[in-house]
Amino acid sequence: MKNITYLLSKKSLMKLILLFSLAFYSNFSFSQSTTYGCNSCNSNDIGIKEVKLVSIIPDGSGGFLPLPTSCLTGSAIDGYLKITLDQNATTRYGTQIEADVFVNNNFQQHIRYESCLETGSGTFYIYMPNTPNSIQWTCGEVLSLKNIFIGWGSSAANNICNVGDCDLGPHCFKYDVSTNMVVITPIKPNFTAVGICPPNTNNSAQTYTFTSTTTGGVNCALPPPYSSYKWDITKNGVPISNPTLPDSPFFGSSITIDFSNYGGAGDYEVVLTVIDCNTPPTTASGLPTTVSVASCCVPSATCLLSPINVEGCTIPSPLTNPESVFNYNACGKTVTMTSSDSGDTLICSDGDGADFTRTYILLFNGVPFSTCAQNIKVSDTTPPILPIVLPQNITVSCDQVPANIQLTATDNCTGLITVFGTNATVPTSCLSEYTINRTWTFIDACGNPVSHTQIINVEDTTNPVLIGQLPGDVTVQCDNVPAPVVLTASDNCDNNVSVVYTQNIVGQDDACAAEYTITRNWSVTDCAGNNTS
Repeated sequence: MKNITYLLSKKSLMKLILLFSLAFYSNFSFSQSTTYGCNSCNSNDIGIKEVKLVSIIPDGSGGFLPLPTSCLTGSAIDGYLKITLDQNATTRYGTQIEADVFVNNNFQQHIRYESCLETGSGTFYIYMPNTPNSIQWTCGEVLSLKNIFIGWGSSAANNICNVGDCDLGPHCFKYDVSTNMVVITPIKPNFTAVGICPPNTNNSAQTYTFTSTTTGGVNCALPPPYSSYKWDITKNGVPISNPTLPDSPFFGSSITIDFSNYGGAGDYEVVLTVIDCNTPPTTASGLPTTVSVASCCVPSATCLLSPINVEGCTIPSPLTNPESVFNYNACGKTVTMTSSDSGDTLICSDGDGADFTRTYILLFNGVPFSTCAQNIKVSDTTPPILPIVLPQNITVSCDQVPANIQLTATDNCTGLITVFGTNATVPTSCLSEYTINRTWTFIDACGNPVSHTQIINVEDTTNPVLIGQLPGDVTVQCDNVPAPVVLTASDNCDNNVSVVYTQNIVGQDDACAAEYTITRNWSVTDCAGNNTS
């Protein structure tokens, strides 16, 4: 390969003087030169094989040292274009090249090269633009050439240096205006990272799509532009992995990672390494890039409780396990729960049982998230339990009426049991005979009553008793008939008994009136009809 040194011809000198004058008096830049437009070319004796950006540091052999194979985004670089040309014809007399330099598809400057030296078939290279001018480029930008024109002299008499810019045809070659010849620059591995929470999924973390936007190096003939893309993804310095899915590193110009399967939300470091299609291939790795993966989890909670309506004696204690109250997804947050009661929490004091609302509050990281309100009703409608041994119905003598006894009941709930006792007497016409309805009533703290009634039938079956010396039968002289004695009587039940005296004389109507029989009777009857005589 030959290194062609630029020689300034008289034509070029005049053009430079004109350019300097224009630059001094106006803001001037080239885009698609007059040379490109005014020549009609029908030959391709010389073509461009490769264009590479090199440094501005001389290599000691008339050229310039290459740039590093990779660079840091945003670093500014001044350099020259090393253009490798391929000549497929015999001797050509002088070479003229013009092109427009574009950066990220924006015009930067017009460059021109002209040499009077003869060139033979084969490959040779030149440097553009002319020293001390240079190409201003920033790492990561796409540098390219458009509107490329190459002209040459076909004979010594027609050396390029002796021919006007518009008289070079037909010994010239113009690249089509649509040609955008990318300059080989240091590789800048770069990528975009787009994270989303896929709709209608239960992903706990974002899904990220990483797409290479690498620039520089030698692109491959077929897409993608680089022969290899390697993605090293780590969390806390450890490569991400999954037992059933591919582990880091990943490969491809674009990859999609569901971080729900690789450690969830958090910060990850991503390093992209690419290999271009140069000979030999160039490998370049980007700097670690931190990608913050957000959580896709949406906290949720639903209440699990239903109203309570129970028979009981005590208020149920609040639940303490949030999982017993809520079906929730806290998305990794700390879960706590509180509860409070509002309403009537007294079971017995007001006589209608407890009826209140218990409200549970679910908190995520100490912040209230959801509530669950439960209506609770507790009532005691069970009466006390009577003693096992109870007074039974009886019939007694009026003087044997049993005294009232004390009974004790028990209750399913704690609290005071109040006892009321009543004796209801049902009289008859005889004060000594009547019925007693003896009732014990027990009332618990909630007002539930229970009672037992004993029926006592009181009767008088005992005859009254005559009091005094009861006279016996006697026989006396008619002139010595004793006067009747006065008797009194008593009764076990009737205090108001009296003796009724009667007598019956038999025989005075006989032939002898002085002889007769007196039957004397003392009789006492109580109100029950019991008689003694």
